[in-house]
Amino acid sequence: MTPSELLDELEHATYEVVEKPWGQEFVITAGDLIFKVIRVNAGEMTSLQHHEEKDEVIFVMMGNETGGVAYGSGHAGVGQRVRIRPNTLHRTWGHAVLFEVSTNHPDDVVRHSDAYGR
Repeated sequence: MTPSELLDELEHATYEVVEKPWGQEFVITAGDLIFKVIRVNAGEMTSLQHHEEKDEVIFVMMGNETGGVAYGSGHAGVGQRVRIRPNTLHRTWGHAVLFEVSTNHPDDVVRHSDAYGR
């Protein structure tokens, strides 16, 4: 996709704020891509999960030294990024702000454990 094609998609994008038990997601859907700013509250965490089709890159923009993204056998902290390919176990925790770009598979979540009973 060229930059001009991406801008064409963004011109017609949808935007929503999704409240989560652990924080918020600010979601922009533009064609085949989803852009999210994700805020994880201090002391909270997302579910331990994987995606069967969704492919994503997560940038850890802000947070404390204990927050970030755990994936496979690694960890990404502030100033780092990680590619989460399909079937990779991962979770986000701590006080963190993330920027995520993913393929458009919004309902592709397989939870392995969840502190909120989902």
